[in-house]
Amino acid sequence: MALLRPQIQTIKDSTLYTEAIGKSLDIIGSEITVDYNTVKTVVKLKKTQEGVDIKFTLQHCEGGKIYCMRGKEQSLLF
Repeated sequence: MALLRPQIQTIKDSTLYTEAIGKSLDIIGSEITVDYNTVKTVVKLKKTQEGVDIKFTLQHCEGGKIYCMRGKEQSLLF
């Protein structure tokens, strides 16, 4: 999908694009509503020679953000 995603987005950004075209190309995704207050993240940590390998999945999402602070750094998130 990573290779197709940019091409699909180009098609969807076209002024000629319609939902009927999307259905015929089978590029209409399912409508999933995500409640970010209750969605669960599964994190797997594995120690490697280079440090720590972090793998995670987030229900119904393709990605997420990971923040960290080193030493005495202060959080910039409010």
